[in-house]
Amino acid sequence: MMIYGRKQLVIDEKEVQYDYISVPYPEGHINEEHTYVFNHF
Repeated sequence: MMIYGRKQLVIDEKEVQYDYISVPYPEGHINEEHTYVFNHF
């Protein structure tokens, strides 16, 4: 995984802010299905 963004706002049923967004390495951004958001632990 490669982190390529910070402070991401995801809007589904409600707005949720995540610390990071990542994509598979080395492929990079393919589509939204292969994008992962998570918070610092």
